[in-house]
Amino acid sequence: MISPPPPDYRLLVAQTPPAIYETAPDFWSDHIEWLSRSIGQSAFLEREQRFERLIQDVYKSELYKDGWDGYGAPKPNAASVDLGVRLVKILKFTELSPYSVLPSADGGIGISFRGRDGRRAMLEVLNDGSASYMIYGKGHPKSMGSFDISSPDLTPLFTRLLESL
Repeated sequence: MISPPPPDYRLLVAQTPPAIYETAPDFWSDHIEWLSRSIGQSAFLEREQRFERLIQDVYKSELYKDGWDGYGAPKPNAASVDLGVRLVKILKFTELSPYSVLPSADGGIGISFRGRDGRRAMLEVLNDGSASYMIYGKGHPKSMGSFDISSPDLTPLFTRLLESL
């Protein structure tokens, strides 16, 4: 049996496209400072982790006892916790980024936002299923109202918050 001749590897090498380091030899050295700052950082991953922590904070708030604030505040019930988790999960897909999630002094879940120039906003889902928002400017109430947490489209509310923050 006759075996085929061995391949001419020089032809294969000559036909391969150049590697990235051959076409842009200074890329890595030109960008070493940027690369060293970005190693191990991912804006997507950081956002995912932040929202996961916020969801865990909603669940933890159900562990509070009635009167947790020293003034008789009711603890969040299972319904407000479920609605709070739903709201945080919806917020994850918006441009809004909550600062914190805490029990509400009115009984339920409060989701806080910080903005520019001392602006703040708060979304609350109460134990009775009602939901409201409050937008502050430099520490003073600017606007407030209620919203339907079961609405399939909360875009108008989120747009208002974004414009105000």
